[in-house]
Amino acid sequence: MKDRYPHLMHLDAKQLHNYLMKRYPKVQPLVREGIYKTVREQQMRRANNGRREAQVDKWWSAIMTEAQREKLSVRSSLAHDKDNAQRQEVFNAYYAVIKRALETIKTYKARKLTPNMAQEERKAQGKQPYPNDLKHWSDLVPEKIRNAITQAFYDLPHKPKGKRKVPFIRETYDNWGEQ
Repeated sequence: MKDRYPHLMHLDAKQLHNYLMKRYPKVQPLVREGIYKTVREQQMRRANNGRREAQVDKWWSAIMTEAQREKLSVRSSLAHDKDNAQRQEVFNAYYAVIKRALETIKTYKARKLTPNMAQEERKAQGKQPYPNDLKHWSDLVPEKIRNAITQAFYDLPHKPKGKRKVPFIRETYDNWGEQ
């Protein structure tokens, strides 16, 4: 929605009142009050939108950061042992799942929905809500897909002195540095 008086949006309440009194001294007080009320409502709406966007960014950025970190880890793992077709297939499937979860997060973020709002929307659509109140990106992945990929990772042959990749691990970095 476009603002009606964009040239007045930068004024605070007192400045706006003084401007209107100076600019329209002979106009009906109701007209001045109407302009004043319209501008103040627009300012409040703009401020509320800014606060809402900040909250949406705050909620999704924590979840998105973990998903992007895991995506980079998987992408770097794909660069090793390219001769092993089974390993490449499993890692590619996991990479596709992470990419899909990130796309879902970006969709919710673009629609300005917080995780709680996304949960409520899902319930309203008659779908099963996400587990764990959508606190981690892996909550976006259906349980059967998670189980299949986890099993595929455990079915990969283990290399001696090699580290086994654990998919959908819930690492949080919220309390780093706290003692």
